[in-house]
Amino acid sequence: MKKISICLLVAILAISPILVKSIFAEEVSIDWRVGSKLIAVDGKKYKMDVAPMQEGSSTYIPLRVISEWMGFDVEWISEEKSVKLNNTDTQIQLWINDTKLIKNEQTHSLTISPIIKDSRTMISTNGLNLILDTSLAVDGKNVSMKVDSDHICYRWVDFEFPVHNDPSKTLKLSDYMNKSETKAVIVQIWYTECIPCHDQLEFLGELHRKYNNDGLEVLGVCTDGPNLEADREDLLDRLKVDFPICHDENYSTQATWFDPIFPNFFLLTPGEKCVTWFHERYSDEANEKLENMVKDLCGITD
Repeated sequence: MKKISICLLVAILAISPILVKSIFAEEVSIDWRVGSKLIAVDGKKYKMDVAPMQEGSSTYIPLRVISEWMGFDVEWISEEKSVKLNNTDTQIQLWINDTKLIKNEQTHSLTISPIIKDSRTMISTNGLNLILDTSLAVDGKNVSMKVDSDHICYRWVDFEFPVHNDPSKTLKLSDYMNKSETKAVIVQIWYTECIPCHDQLEFLGELHRKYNNDGLEVLGVCTDGPNLEADREDLLDRLKVDFPICHDENYSTQATWFDPIFPNFFLLTPGEKCVTWFHERYSDEANEKLENMVKDLCGITD
C-alpha cells in the first residue's frame, strides 16, 4: 500500500508543476514593529521612510513599501487623493479617507479608511489583508505576515560605478539591461579578500565565455577598499575573468541589493523589475541551476 501511495504521488507531481510549486514553496516571513522604520523580509532588515503606527485600536502599515515587495507598481493620483496598485494579475484602486476599494473591477468596502502620514499612504492591517489576500498577525506592537517566497519581489536597482581599472570610465547596469541583444544578465557582488568569491568569479567567467554570444551579460561589482588594486588585478588575471568589473568602494550596493552574503549572484531578465533568481554562498548545485536558467532565457537547447 505504501509503495502504491508513493507511486501515485510521483505521478501527480510529474504531471502538475503548479502542485509541485505549492507543495515545496518556501514560506517567508515579513515583520514590522510599530514605531520602527525597519522592515524584516526573510530575516533581513531594510529601512522604510515611515514607521507603522497605532491609532486607537488600529494598526497601520505603509502601503507602498509592502506593495512593492509583493510585486505591485504603485501610482499616486494626486487630484483624486487615491492610490493605484497594479501587477500582472491584480489592479486595485483605493482612496484616502474613504472606505471604497476597487479590486479587479469589483467594489469592496474597507473597515477602516486609508490615511496619510508624512506624505505616505498608511493602510490598516485589515485593509492590507484584503489587498494581498493574506492574514497579518498583530501581537502588541509586532506585526508579521507569512507569504510564499515566490511572491516576494526583490527589485534590482540600477547602479553606475567606475570601471575597476579605469576610473575615467563607468559601468551602468541599465545600459546592459537595455541592449536589444541582451537576454539575461548576471550581477555578482564580491571583494578580493573573499576566498569563496574566487570560485564564483571563475565559474561566472566560464559562463560568460560560453553564452555571451547568445545574449548573456555578466557584470561584477567589486567592493574592495583602498590599496587592493594590485591584488585585484593579479586575481582577475589568474582566474581569466574577462567580463566587465566595476568598483563600488563605499559598498553602496549593500543598502539596495539586500546586503548579500558573499559570494553571491543575481540573475536578471530584461524587461522584468524583479530579480529572476539570486543565490548566496557558493554551491555547485546552484551553479548548475543558474546555467540551466541562463540557457533557457537565451533559448539554448542541447
